[in-house]
Amino acid sequence: MACGSPGGAGLDQTTRYRLARLILVLAGVLLFGILLGLLFWAKDPETAKGLGDYMAGLLPLIGAWVGALVAYYFSQEQQRESERTLRELLSMDGRLRTVPVTSWMIRPENMVSLSWSADLDELSLEKILDKMEEGRVNRLPILDGAGRALAVVHRSVVDRYLAERCLDTGQHDAAVSGLGRYSDLGSLLPRQTFIVLPENVTMADARNALLGRPGTADIIITVNGCKDEPVSGWLTNALIMEAGRL
Repeated sequence: MACGSPGGAGLDQTTRYRLARLILVLAGVLLFGILLGLLFWAKDPETAKGLGDYMAGLLPLIGAWVGALVAYYFSQEQQRESERTLRELLSMDGRLRTVPVTSWMIRPENMVSLSWSADLDELSLEKILDKMEEGRVNRLPILDGAGRALAVVHRSVVDRYLAERCLDTGQHDAAVSGLGRYSDLGSLLPRQTFIVLPENVTMADARNALLGRPGTADIIITVNGCKDEPVSGWLTNALIMEAGRL
């Protein structure tokens, strides 16, 4: 069996459903048989009442037994599925190690970005939102006049900022009209909004870099991996996941 290929016998979904139905049918037949036997045995109302009480206590036990059987079976299948998923992830890692970032990165000419030559803290959030709306994007790289990356802002972060402002002011219009500067995002922004990597790394390296910095979802590619170099490409967590599935 080749490395990374699915292993284990495992039953398909149709077979699992049929087996579950068979267990339930057998349990129903068993209950029906017990009921018939008890009713045939009951000759008087008192005995019938006693048998009814007995059945009231017996039914939950049978139900629990059937449930335990089904749960055990499907837990085994879930374990097999987890093992298959792990093999797929390992296989994905192998594939990503052969894929250069330059084959998947978004190049500057294809990026929707905002150029800003002044102090980043002077950039208004309104300008950021306007650029997002214009480009119909949910995340926006901000570059300086030399094409170097300053930040990557996500729409979700701006929306969260607006939501908090709405709670503070009690009015949506006041929050929007009072949009502050980039620095007003303050605590909502991570200390580093992106990771910088060189052009000679693979998609596996990019994925591992994101895994090593939780909360970061963007990678800026430069020739040598230095932040003071012009951007030569941009990778998102979504692009890395897409590359791993191919």
